[in-house]
Amino acid sequence: MLVRELEQWGVITHARSTQAEAQRYVAETDLMKMLGKVLSEREAGLAGVGQLDLESAEDQARADGADRNVLDRLRRMRTLASLVDRALRLFLTTSRLDLAGARELLPFVRQVRTRSPR
Repeated sequence: MLVRELEQWGVITHARSTQAEAQRYVAETDLMKMLGKVLSEREAGLAGVGQLDLESAEDQARADGADRNVLDRLRRMRTLASLVDRALRLFLTTSRLDLAGARELLPFVRQVRTRSPR
C-alpha cells in the first residue's frame, strides 16, 4: 500500500525491468516537484474541504439562529481557511528550494545535538 501511495504522490516511479520477477522503482530527485505534488494533492484538497465545511457550518448556524459571536467566529475561520488555501497555492506555483545556506547551519546543528541529553 505504501509503495502505491508513493507512486500516486510522484515520490517514486515504477521502472521497467528486463527481469520479470524484479520490481524496480526510481526515486524522484527533484525535491520541489515531489513536495509540490504531495502538497497539491493532499493538503490543498483538505483546505478546500475545510472551506466547504466551514461555509456549511456558517449556513447551519445562521439557520439555527446562532448569536452574532458564533457567526462572526465561523466567518473568521472561513476567511482563515481561504487565506491558507491561497497561500498554499501561491507557494506551489512560486516556490524554489534554496539550500545554499544549509552548509553553514551544519556546525550549529552538530553543536546542539552534542549538548542535548539523550
